[in-house]
This record gives sequence, C-alpha cells and structure tokens, in this order.
Amino acid sequence: MRASRSRNRSKLYVSPDLLCVVKLWLLRMLVPLNGQSKFITRHGFENDDLAESLDMVVFADNLDEESYNVSALRSQLRERYLFAEAAAHTATLPEQVSKNIGRLAELVGLNDADRRILEFAVMLQNEPYLADTADYLGSLTSTKAYQVLSTVLDLPLPGVRTALGSDGVLTASGLLALERSGMHSLRFKLNMLSDSFADHVSSTSTDPLDLLRDTVLPSLPGHLTLDDFEHLEESLRVLRPYFRRALESRRTGVNVLLHGSPGTGKNQLAKAISADLGSALYEVSGEDNDGDPVDGTQRLRAYRAAQSVLSRSRALILFDEVEDVFETSPRDQFFGRSTAKGKKAWINRALESNPLPALWLSNSINDIDPAFLRRFDMIVEVPVPPRRQRQKIAQEVCGGLLDAQGLARLADCETLAPAVVARAAAVVRFVEDDLANVKAGDVLQRLIDQTL
Repeated sequence: MRASRSRNRSKLYVSPDLLCVVKLWLLRMLVPLNGQSKFITRHGFENDDLAESLDMVVFADNLDEESYNVSALRSQLRERYLFAEAAAHTATLPEQVSKNIGRLAELVGLNDADRRILEFAVMLQNEPYLADTADYLGSLTSTKAYQVLSTVLDLPLPGVRTALGSDGVLTASGLLALERSGMHSLRFKLNMLSDSFADHVSSTSTDPLDLLRDTVLPSLPGHLTLDDFEHLEESLRVLRPYFRRALESRRTGVNVLLHGSPGTGKNQLAKAISADLGSALYEVSGEDNDGDPVDGTQRLRAYRAAQSVLSRSRALILFDEVEDVFETSPRDQFFGRSTAKGKKAWINRALESNPLPALWLSNSINDIDPAFLRRFDMIVEVPVPPRRQRQKIAQEVCGGLLDAQGLARLADCETLAPAVVARAAAVVRFVEDDLANVKAGDVLQRLIDQTL
C-alpha cells in the first residue's frame, strides 16, 4: 500500500484526525454533490492530504504511474461516505462552537435550521479542508447554494431558503447573510458578520458580546455632561424623558439623529445622555481589527447584530458617521445610490423594529434621503456652542493651562468646536513636563490656531 499522488500537493494544515461531523460534511460534498469529479482524477487525488484524512488508500497492484483506477477510487470513497452516514447521529461539533452558538441562538431566537447553518458557516471558515472541498462544487447561484446546504446539513430545502431569506432571523440579526449577487464558491456565498467572527465563536469566550468584538465596542466614558449642552436645552427637555421611558417600557423603533459639523460634541452628547440615563452605550465600529475602514453594509449588519444580541440589556446603540451608509459616496455615484438606498427595505425595518434606542450621528444631513429622515423620531442639530458655553467648556478642559485672558480669547472664537479644544489640551498636558521654558498656554493656543 502506498499513498496516492496529486498534481497539487498541499501542506498538511489540519490534523488528519478530522472531527466526524467535518468528515461527514466533506463526504456529502464529494459523493452526493459530486465534488469527487474534481477530487479524483486519472492522475490521482487533487489533494493527497485530504485523501489521507478521509482514509483513502490506493493498492500497488491497482496502480499505474500514468493513470489510476478512477472507478475503484470512487467506489472506495462511496464506502467511506456510507460509513459516515451510518454514524451521522454520533457526529458532534466542538464543544465551544456548540456552546457559543447555543447562547446566540437563545438571545437572537435562532431555530434549528438557523443554528445549524450558522454552525456550518463557522466551521467552513475555520476548517481549510471544508473550504477546499466546497470549492470543488464550483461557483454557485443562490438557488444552488440552498441545495448544497440542504444536502450537506440534511435539512429540508424550504427550511434553508427561509433561514437565509431576507426576512430570516440570520439575515435580520446580521450574523450571516447570503451573497445574492453573482456566482461564488460556497465560502464566499455565506457572509459572516466579520472576518474574525468565526474565530471568536471557536474561542473560549462565553459572553455573546465578546463574539461581536471588533464590530461593536463598549463606548469609553465622555468628559462632558448634559450641563455642557445648555444650548440644546429645548431638545433635551424632550429627548431625556423619551429615552428614559423607552428603556423602561422596552419600546421598539426608537431612533434619534444628531447632526452637526465635526467636533461640535455629537459623540460627547451621546455619552452624556447615556450617563444621565444610567445605561450602557455600545458603538458600532467604523474599523476592523486591522484598523481598516468597514464599509456601510458591514456596519449595518454589525448594528443589527448588536440590537439582537443586546436586546435584553439596558443599553443604547451609537452609530457614528452614518453618512457612510445614508449618503452616496464617490465610488457609488456611478450606481446613483447609497448603501442604504441599495437596501431600502432592510434599513427601513432597522429603523422600525430595533429593540434598543439608537443614536445616529452625522456631520451633515443634506444628502440623506428624506424618506429615511422621516423615520427618525427626533432630529437634533448640534451646533458650535454659544460663547457662554464655549467659555465654560474651555475652563473645564483647559483649566490650569490658560489664564483668564486666554480662556476669553478661546470663547470668542465662534467656529471653535469643543473637540478641537479637548484634543489640543490633551496633547499639551501629555508633554507639559518637557516644555521647559515655553508656556503651556502659548503652546495650547498655537495648536488650536494651527487646527483652525
């Protein structure tokens, strides 16, 4: 007996002792779905390591240097498949994957089909052999992807269609979505919440919120309070009790849009509101774990996932820089629509059924479709604070760095946003001990002038 030969021998990157459930899925793709037509050729196996993991062997008296007995190899593969099917009831997932997805299922409301599809998608990302074998099935339409999942997971085809439909819990929760445009291999037809989601599910984490890290983050405390937003008193007079009652009554579809020029304090206002309510605040991240920008579609999915996973918490969701979603970016101008317009029904549902109150922040609303604007309960403009408030904020942020004259000079600047003052003050305080004979106030003023 000797090992088979292949044209493309790959590195053995997983243990030959594959989980029974993984072997079962592999064999269902290879036999009933005919992935074997690319896996077994007259020149041998396309992937020797995969063949070894499936306990495939070739006997010397049946072996020719130029060609293999394809029929015999297929018969042997079918025997492996039938054996795996007979033991299918004993095939189980890794404990951590099962436990984490079980907790998600309970929180989000996944049914059995939803859960099994999500489990498979996680394993598809984590097990290279699964992804490689799925590639033997070629590029798939959505219809073909449904059929593949139905066969691999032994689920009724209608149940798979429902689970991955636009109204399904998986899609609505943002955890998993089917790529409907074009034809792709199975690993690219099933879009996970993020590139790292499968790794998190397979880790030792048991807190569902940890599974969303890199996409949804607890907000850091702010340095301003609602007293610093007296110029918004009329809006806050309604906003504060509205959010408080919404949290107490579990009212759904509560959305408030805060807009204003960069640095006017929108983010700080959101944090101050959350602190005033005694609620947690979670932010939808605009970057992935590599620091690269996340596109609008992914951010929307992260938002829906946060709403689903945190739905039983006393919390607010913060979605900053919503122009990424609601406005048309230069790269989208050719198509003439924003991310939100491309998913109009989806985003409309997101603004109608969210279980947790949400604060949406934007630098401008000029390019947002009025149809979306009408769905917000309140739209609050956050302008540069008036002089009295600017003086107060400057005193709080720059106290000890500027004298009374310097503080007055800052307050006189009608275009000076609180964020500019706070950032410059933070820089000066960080290097204050190294400024030698240079006055900290002069450095602070210079930094602010340069920014303006």
